Amino acid sequence: VTASACRACGVRALALAADVGREQELQDAILRGEEWAAQDGGISVFVANAGVLTLGGLEASPETWDLGWRVNVMQIVWGAKSVVPLMAARGGGSFVVIASAAGLLTQHGALPYAV
Repeated sequence: VTASACRACGVRALALAADVGREQELQDAILRGEEWAAQDGGISVFVANAGVLTLGGLEASPETWDLGWRVNVMQIVWGAKSVVPLMAARGGGSFVVIASAAGLLTQHGALPYAV
């Protein structure tokens, strides 16, 4: 929807699907985006907007903790590692992270999500 809204305002925008909890998939999507944006000088804005609701308390399974960590945290690190050098080489850009208010105030049973 975001890319469509941008295009409706006359701005070129591309939305790509990838499992951002897998570093290589995210890197591949960024490279596809960089190739697509090359005619305009490359990626100028990157929005990290993915998240997954992982439920449980301290007893949550290691798989639940790992999924939440990879999708809610590491995708930001991996995205920055891939896209920031591209932006910096061109003099800058915008790296936007959209997070949940659960990082400030969690609910019972959603501890892995709030981390």
